[in-house]
Amino acid sequence: MPSKLVIVQPAIQHYRIPVFDRLRELASGDFSLEVWGAMCEGEALGGGSRDYFHDYPCKELYIGKRPIVWHPDILNKIRAERPDVVISTVYPSHLTSWTLPKTCASVGAIAIGWTKVQSPKTRSVSQYIKRKLFDRYRYILAYSGSSRDELCSLGYPESNVFVTNNTIDTDRIFASGDRYDREAELLRSEHNLTGKRILLCISTMESHKRHEDLLAAWPQLKQIDDDLHLVLIGSGSLADQLRDQCGSLESSRIHFLGRVPAGADYGWIAAADATIQCGAVGLAINQSMAFGKPTIIADEPGPDTESLVDNETGFRYQKGNLDDLVNRTRDALSDSDVVRTVTANARKIIQEQFSMDHMVSKIHQCALAAIESQRQVA
Repeated sequence: MPSKLVIVQPAIQHYRIPVFDRLRELASGDFSLEVWGAMCEGEALGGGSRDYFHDYPCKELYIGKRPIVWHPDILNKIRAERPDVVISTVYPSHLTSWTLPKTCASVGAIAIGWTKVQSPKTRSVSQYIKRKLFDRYRYILAYSGSSRDELCSLGYPESNVFVTNNTIDTDRIFASGDRYDREAELLRSEHNLTGKRILLCISTMESHKRHEDLLAAWPQLKQIDDDLHLVLIGSGSLADQLRDQCGSLESSRIHFLGRVPAGADYGWIAAADATIQCGAVGLAINQSMAFGKPTIIADEPGPDTESLVDNETGFRYQKGNLDDLVNRTRDALSDSDVVRTVTANARKIIQEQFSMDHMVSKIHQCALAAIESQRQVA
């Protein structure tokens, strides 16, 4: 009978579905796979058709602006199902991640943590608390090399860390470039942007994403090129406020699209001349780099920005410095050998080091190491 691996997520996010599908295919014969978590987003994108996804909603309690998250049913489910290995998202305000390793040990299961270690949620958390949390896990899937380095600085053994560079499905970009070129042409035509230059911002619309910086810089940005248009895509608590701000600035050259259909982000990035993120940078930069688009981000640390090195694979500016934002955007939009080299390097690093196959392979390796250690104990 094959070993059973369970992955616990607060929510089964749509961009993780290809990861789980590939892991299940790769692991066939090594272990069976189930994914437990809130299915709200997974169902909307076809996740509900997968028999190995199981809907276990989590609960949230906000203390100020920070949510405390827990899974009320997961621990009892582990006791009942007795899996061999459990991979769980881990961060200090995810209460279940504190108690899950002890529950796993009670049924002979190995607990693996999946974590960024460093993120906007955890930067203010003391090293002592982080150490107490991560030491509970036999192995750690770290989102990046910098995540691994911080774990090691906390005293966690490097031999038990597997670096799974965080990414989104960029393989489709390399495999289906012509398709996205056609989608880009249709989008440009539909929105009267044919022959225009597009600066695209695609991210959730929350305060930490700093869209206000981009809009405040627009009077300077629009002077870069008379044909430059700004396109904003995303949703969130500030969407209505940002829509109003866009309307008051210059409606003819600012296109506030809000939430777009699932998968349309690929077409819009293909249509862009450059992309920009002003704070709490997300995985859209991986898509932008894979498309070979000049990618501009606020200069801040974190596992999700590790792939973007200034003037090598993208362009960084000092977060909050609007003059620097404008100057780096001008650099990114220039027709220069530097930009061509940067975008070529970006495509290469995403394809070679931040691919989904690389991510899945590392998760698989970690799972096999855990299964082997579990068998040795048994």
